[in-house]
Amino acid sequence: MMTGRRFRRMLILGPVAAVAVLGVFAWSYLRLVDEARDLRETSLRFETASHDLLANIGFVGLIHDFKNCVLRPSEPDYCTQAEAHALRAEELIGELDRLAAEIGLDMRLDGLLATVRRYGARAAEVPAAHAEGRPILEIDDAVRLDDSAA
Repeated sequence: MMTGRRFRRMLILGPVAAVAVLGVFAWSYLRLVDEARDLRETSLRFETASHDLLANIGFVGLIHDFKNCVLRPSEPDYCTQAEAHALRAEELIGELDRLAAEIGLDMRLDGLLATVRRYGARAAEVPAAHAEGRPILEIDDAVRLDDSAA
């Protein structure tokens, strides 16, 4: 038979246990909500950086300026812009790599990074080739990249 003292203890311990369980549940829930919010924010930053990278190296960015650097010796700004696009692409690739690590993705961006660096380096070589009077086709052959790894 339960004594008065034991009954009072049970009367107190029951609600305390219930509050403890609810507290653990609430803490777990809030932690999951925070993690989901962080994941959404990182995912959005990843998506934005991906779009920025695509625009930066696409046909109105690095590729466009690099090709015009070769084809238009009278417009050296294309070479400067191609080098700037290459540097920006390196930054964006680094950002993507960091964001991927934050959300546990293992991305293989080494090929892309190496290609972007080669584009930047070769864009820096083109003005000297133009200054030497080399034909555009010869310059194009000399600086053309196999970017399949990217």
